[in-house]
Amino acid sequence: MTVQLLLELDPSYLAAGLVMGLAVGGGLYARQSKEKSDLAVQAENNCVSWFEEDRSLGGFGSFAVDRWEKDGRIVVEVGFDKIGSSYKSRLCVFNLKTSRMTAPTNFGRGRWE
Repeated sequence: MTVQLLLELDPSYLAAGLVMGLAVGGGLYARQSKEKSDLAVQAENNCVSWFEEDRSLGGFGSFAVDRWEKDGRIVVEVGFDKIGSSYKSRLCVFNLKTSRMTAPTNFGRGRWE
């Protein structure tokens, strides 16, 4: 009975439904991407501020080198102690669900790279 109903539908209705579904899905995807991008910027800013305030994490003049997502977290490479084009760096791992930050040691760095 379901197959028969689909065959009786006008193809233009099916096409319109498909276009509408794609438009709604695309809009939701764009919104989700924007929200993730906003969280990534927030994570980057929070990590740089944290490293700047807590000198035990790094040195002076903290700045973001790069960021990426891994295992549901945003990883920010934070640079500091820049001299010319040379600098030191550590990772800051921002948990999207809890908004907590951790700074793995150099031994734990490989898990997040």
